[in-house]
Amino acid sequence: MVRDAERFADEDKAVRERAEARNAYESAVYGLRSSLGDKAPAEDKATVDKLIADGIAWLEAHPDASKEEYESQLKQFQAVSTPTHHQDVRRRRRPRRAAMPGGMPGRALPGTGFPTAAATPRARAAGTHPLDELD
Repeated sequence: MVRDAERFADEDKAVRERAEARNAYESAVYGLRSSLGDKAPAEDKATVDKLIADGIAWLEAHPDASKEEYESQLKQFQAVSTPTHHQDVRRRRRPRRAAMPGGMPGRALPGTGFPTAAATPRARAAGTHPLDELD
């Protein structure tokens, strides 16, 4: 039994590597479909849909492809899908807001522990609170 295991070790390794390559390609195709499928921008929707359909069709047409073929397909797929995916992520990312100079009204000044002069109860009673000017 040990001799049989040693004899088939290389074949088992090749089958495992081929399965891992297929899983990586399938994961990339179906991952793009789940992350961008319906949310793709209108100008990229046709490209994304065609890329996903071509990937699935290739997988179905080549169930016994070699490890090298799967890796080649994965590289081609990533070369096209990665820029599209990154563009979509950049579009959805919200711009960062700059901090308010001097802090928020009614909050302590950074590092002092004291409220700003405009936010004191006396300023509120006198009607000089910054938010009173908005009305």
